[in-house]
Amino acid sequence: MARATTLGARQASKDIENEGRANIKGAGKFGQRWRKGLVATTYPTSGVLINARIDVTHDQIGAGLFEHGGVVRGKPLLWLPLTYARLKGVRARDYARTQGGLFRVNRRGRAPLLLSIKDKKPKYVGLKSVRIPQKWTIRQICLNILKNWKSYYDRNLRV
Repeated sequence: MARATTLGARQASKDIENEGRANIKGAGKFGQRWRKGLVATTYPTSGVLINARIDVTHDQIGAGLFEHGGVVRGKPLLWLPLTYARLKGVRARDYARTQGGLFRVNRRGRAPLLLSIKDKKPKYVGLKSVRIPQKWTIRQICLNILKNWKSYYDRNLRV
């Protein structure tokens, strides 16, 4: 029975990782570091388990935001790159430092913009907050696998 518990827990752990990583991949533009960051570890890590525990963690900061959704607030503003500026992943301060600077344009009743000093084109928009919807369902995957625990155990039970 201990062997069935051990092998079942390890198989369930692998299935959580595989299904979770597929869920992250299908949720949009999440690269390999986001997929590989999801880890399901069975404890104790070696030997035969009588009582098994599976810890599911993610090594990327902010991963919980994509699991639950939430609001990201600026201090005082979040400077987000405009899509047509093609600056994905480049922070405004880094752009200003390497590309010759930015200047702010306040627009009455609308979000302010940061424009490039060189070409005078808008590069970033300043927002007070951004709502991120739930994108992943890792908890639900874990619950579904837990509901099928008996099948993991039975597959490895030798009478």
